[in-house]
Amino acid sequence: MISFIYIRPYHTRSGESETTRLAAFAVVTFAVIVEERKPTLKNASPLTGVDVENGRLFHTVHGEGPAVVLLHAGIADSRMWEPQIAAFSHHYQVLCYDLRGFGQSTAPAGPFSHHHDLQTMLTTLNIERAHMVGLSMGASVALDFTLTCPEMVDRLVVSSALGPPPRSQGLLDGWQAVEEAYDR
Repeated sequence: MISFIYIRPYHTRSGESETTRLAAFAVVTFAVIVEERKPTLKNASPLTGVDVENGRLFHTVHGEGPAVVLLHAGIADSRMWEPQIAAFSHHYQVLCYDLRGFGQSTAPAGPFSHHHDLQTMLTTLNIERAHMVGLSMGASVALDFTLTCPEMVDRLVVSSALGPPPRSQGLLDGWQAVEEAYDR
């Protein structure tokens, strides 16, 4: 089973920037382990939904202070961040949500973009500016959001960001042929 190893909270040293602290807090390590780890969060808000175009995103908010958004990897959902939420929520307001098609959020019902969903989420929750922390697919969402809405991003921490898949005309033609064959 794939699980997440808890990274102990990082203690600030004098002279370190907030970006350094956020990066150290946000480190996530994957490991194959025998036991499943199920961290529990105290004082967590209930999972609630925000309507977005053609869908609904489910999220939780923990703690108080400057806003931090945690964006999960494509092989997980927002629960992957539970150990980090526990550490962050002592100093930050932590927003963690299931991206569209993951966890409790609805599957895509038409064209959409994760970064526009994030903008809708923040606007609905009256969060004007936040630190963005993303892993893998979540890192790509954070990058797209930062490029689209830089005024809403305070700090950006990404790990293992994915780029868009290469799309040559030959590849697109091949995918089209496979889809047509599948439909027959």
